[in-house]
Amino acid sequence: MASSWRLESINSLLENLNDTKNPLTEALLICGRPTYEKLATLARQVLAQEAVRYSCSQLEILIEESRKSITSHVTGKVLAGWMRVYTDSCLLRSLADLGPHTALESIARLDGALITCGIAGCRVDIILSTIKQIQHTYLSSFSLLKNAGSAHPVHPEPQIYLDSCGAEILVLDDPPSLHSFQTMFSNEPFLIRRYARDWPALVEHPWRSAAYLKSVSGPGRVVPVEVGVDYTAQGWTQVLMGWDEFLACIDLDDQMTLSNSTSETSTVYLAQHDLSLQFPELLADMVIPDYVYALLDTPCTYQPPGNDERLVTSMWLGPKGTISPAHTVRGPFE
Repeated sequence: MASSWRLESINSLLENLNDTKNPLTEALLICGRPTYEKLATLARQVLAQEAVRYSCSQLEILIEESRKSITSHVTGKVLAGWMRVYTDSCLLRSLADLGPHTALESIARLDGALITCGIAGCRVDIILSTIKQIQHTYLSSFSLLKNAGSAHPVHPEPQIYLDSCGAEILVLDDPPSLHSFQTMFSNEPFLIRRYARDWPALVEHPWRSAAYLKSVSGPGRVVPVEVGVDYTAQGWTQVLMGWDEFLACIDLDDQMTLSNSTSETSTVYLAQHDLSLQFPELLADMVIPDYVYALLDTPCTYQPPGNDERLVTSMWLGPKGTISPAHTVRGPFE
């Protein structure tokens, strides 16, 4: 059974590569026909299980070449093309010699493709389903029940009081109506206390529970984390870290907090990353405020995000003491 779904996945990729009229394949051709033909040839070899070791080494070369191209300031269709090469190479490499001893490495590589390319790699659904298949087939002994979070009691949400900022911020006792937001409150920051108190993330699916968060992810996942109290601190950096290792570094109700291996004195936190891209189940734990759909005056150059929701979603998760200095967000989707 394990070999069956693996070969079906490789064959599906190969069929897509062979269809040169497919827009996704046309994007690969922007990177040059030799690159495209090399990728297609390696896909055929992996499917036939021929010269597996050679195919793996060549796919790793493609991964490194495309990674360098992605980070070399290319833009537009060329950038999109190399992201496609990177994503498909990671998929094929992860499936090429997949087995019990390579399962964790394969999951980490696939997470890397999601983190690096996101929806631009055009393979999000395939990557997520492949990760779940790998976990189910090779790592089932590590899997947690889907409702594991509810099996561990969590403490009531504590009252948190933050230090006042340098400027006065409007505090509202009740959420304003959409009309009031559009006409009165959209041009200045304001605070609504305990606005999210009834979200599933704080109640039935508590993000304060390591067991629940692990049940959503499954074993072997990797996330990008930031190291340092905040991004203005000296020595601040970003690294890839195992999801379980990251959770062990933050204050959760059902586990002891451990020192992280990145640095015993550094704070690690997850921010400015669309965690829902890797763990889409977490989206059901949040309630998107109606305010994001308000009709506001926007620059004529504004273009909304190209995903189905036309939203950019970021999730912050970290230990006590993590701060985000007051700032405004400037970007193409403002």
